[in-house]
Amino acid sequence: MSQAGPILFVSNAGRPAFASALGEARLFPLIDSDWANAARAVDQIQPAAVFAVMSGASEVQVAAVARKVADQPLYLPLVAVDAEKPLPPNALPFSLQGASVDRLIARLRAALRVRTLHATVLRRLPEVKAKLPPPDTDPARDATVLLIGRGADVRLARVEQPRHVQPAERLVPGEAQVQGHDGGRRARREG
Repeated sequence: MSQAGPILFVSNAGRPAFASALGEARLFPLIDSDWANAARAVDQIQPAAVFAVMSGASEVQVAAVARKVADQPLYLPLVAVDAEKPLPPNALPFSLQGASVDRLIARLRAALRVRTLHATVLRRLPEVKAKLPPPDTDPARDATVLLIGRGADVRLARVEQPRHVQPAERLVPGEAQVQGHDGGRRARREG
């Protein structure tokens, strides 16, 4: 999978051991920055992802970098490594303690796939001429059908007009009432 830019690596302590594994996984180039210059580096470099080792970072510096990342027109993953303090909402937390580097690489590749999908959606969107107001109802509250699980009778499920549901008549424990494809109701033993 190709990436659309370099990976910005933010740390006050230099590159840790897992940084070489990113190069071996062909996730490069890695551009280094310290926390004091990280917000400016996001604007100048236009990275595809930001790795931030959280040790030695002040809350003000983290907030500034997170704000710059959030202001980008295209989704920009911000992976916060070994965070000890609360993170901004757009940061993806990752702890290296007890985790393999392979998991870190998988998390970065997943975030880069999201970035690629976001770019595809933005590219395919027509020019929006008028902003649509948000719906005044909650779709989850107004839902009329809830289908849970799957099984052998999933092919029998069908959509009907909303109607008042009557309580089931005397079902034997362990049985459920199912509506067949012919419209008839029958009892089916669960399990």
